[in-house]
Amino acid sequence: MSKYIVGWLDTSIHDFLEILLLSDVKYALITCLDSDPNPASLLNKSPELKPLVKSAEVLGNGILLPTKLLLESNRIFFGFDEVWFFLTKKPKLTPKRSIVGPGEIRYIGEVEKWMMKNNCILGLGDGTGMNFIVYREVKWIF
Repeated sequence: MSKYIVGWLDTSIHDFLEILLLSDVKYALITCLDSDPNPASLLNKSPELKPLVKSAEVLGNGILLPTKLLLESNRIFFGFDEVWFFLTKKPKLTPKRSIVGPGEIRYIGEVEKWMMKNNCILGLGDGTGMNFIVYREVKWIF
């Protein structure tokens, strides 16, 4: 049995993060913004990302930042985005597969291994609706 649950919700990352309390989750890794799989290239160009520049780290093509800062800047998600959440440790690599829509995800093999190795508890990818992968034993507060 997998340690992760995979699913799809008729929502977006922006709307989902409005109701989710992630106070114990230390880091967030953005790996896609508005269909761009290289959000790190947007860090110094996008006015919406300017407030994140001082606290953000580039990891591969992604942007790693404190979850608290991401939640305060939730206005950066407009669709076809992807973000991953980590309890304590910073990840060392970005995932090799994307969970961005429009289709529902059916695979988790490589993604699950990457999530377990990096202590990742949640992955969100939206487009038409939102795909998610969540660690089975996480307790959420809505």
